[in-house]
Amino acid sequence: MRALACVPSLMTLGCTSPTHSSAQHPLRADHQDQPWDTGSPGGLDSGDPDDGSSSDEDRPQTDLYGDCFSGFMDPDFELPDYDAAGATIGSHCLGTDQQDIGHIERVVFIGDSVTLGTPPADSSTWYRNRLAERLAERYGLEEPDWVWQGVDPISGKPLTNFDGDFGVCAWWGARTDDLLETSQLPDCLPEETRDLETLVVITAGGNDVFKAIQSLSEGPSPDELAEATDQWVTYMREALEWLRDPHTFSAPVHVVFANVYEYTDGTGDLSACPGADWAGFGDLDTTEVDRLTNQAMAAYLDMAADTQTDMIFMREAFCGHGFNAGDPSAPCYRGSGADTWFDETCIHPNEAGHAAIADMVMAVIDE
Repeated sequence: MRALACVPSLMTLGCTSPTHSSAQHPLRADHQDQPWDTGSPGGLDSGDPDDGSSSDEDRPQTDLYGDCFSGFMDPDFELPDYDAAGATIGSHCLGTDQQDIGHIERVVFIGDSVTLGTPPADSSTWYRNRLAERLAERYGLEEPDWVWQGVDPISGKPLTNFDGDFGVCAWWGARTDDLLETSQLPDCLPEETRDLETLVVITAGGNDVFKAIQSLSEGPSPDELAEATDQWVTYMREALEWLRDPHTFSAPVHVVFANVYEYTDGTGDLSACPGADWAGFGDLDTTEVDRLTNQAMAAYLDMAADTQTDMIFMREAFCGHGFNAGDPSAPCYRGSGADTWFDETCIHPNEAGHAAIADMVMAVIDE
């Protein structure tokens, strides 16, 4: 079995002392004053087969740092080149706003252990189970039972993939190549369901970063690391393009996926989590992996804009809620009362983290 997901990407996020409470908007407090939605079209249109994509000239001009991150992030920090994507950002600053998700008949959860859920957090608190309850109430869907909400700790896979109007095909250790090549998506979206308007929620990429970190002991060249990064980013893009192909689906498929978080609060100190040294990556020099992951996150937002899907800023929202959350000298510091959103494994959300992810996905759906 692969190592448990989702290990963080290790890019340093530069942050300043907070000027807001993270309870309402983890990224910004005064964002409601900003004119956001530029009317970028969302969803699948009939007609042209390529209607699910967006051309560069159609994209809005953005200043993501100024509009969303300036309240807590160091202006000298080099963000991923998010602005180049020209994505439409939600007024909540928790993710993009590129789809009109007004109707859902089925919900599918895909990806790694962030989505499937892991102990020690109680399964009732896992974000997919929180979302299942809220979405069932919102859209009049049949809720899944307690078996669907669990996990087989031996295989690291769901106890059952389908119940009610919900599916889950995520598993522990999954990487982006599992989305299509190992058939997570085709298995969870079989042909007989493709005439139902479906919401697909994905977390993927953290284990691809972890694979790169593990490879550092073998002394890979920068070119080898870059080639591997290009490959897993390509797998992610291919998955989104498959989901948005009107030749594959006769009904709209709405997609919300997350970028990849990190647990060091911008310090780059992997040993901040006590379990990191035990896992063997507490003292690794991850500079090149960090740089490539930074590029990969820019590519994530770019593919969201290209496919007119939505991405939540999980990476940025978790900044300041890691294992240096109480350190005022950390580049990302939200105040002495900031909660830690990671569990003892270093790499998985705790109950507060799962609650935050559920809220972020709902914010994107609602707008």
